[in-house]
Amino acid sequence: MIGTNLSGSTISEGKFDGLDFTDADFSSSDLTGLDFSYSILLNTDFTNANLMDVNFENTNLDYAIGKPFIGCINHFMCTSE
Repeated sequence: MIGTNLSGSTISEGKFDGLDFTDADFSSSDLTGLDFSYSILLNTDFTNANLMDVNFENTNLDYAIGKPFIGCINHFMCTSE
């Protein structure tokens, strides 16, 4: 899923756990309830995305952009540990 463009999509209640979404674009998407646990979201764009109830447990969000991430690194939401 590296580099995938899903901007403007509505995807809810899905499981994307354990996948690599490096450089993916989820801008302006509704991602309500998705499970991204144990995934790689390095440099992923979440600008204006609805992230309500999204599971980011043990997910690498380094350099993810879009509120609340905005270049996220060294923050509890961005750790891959």
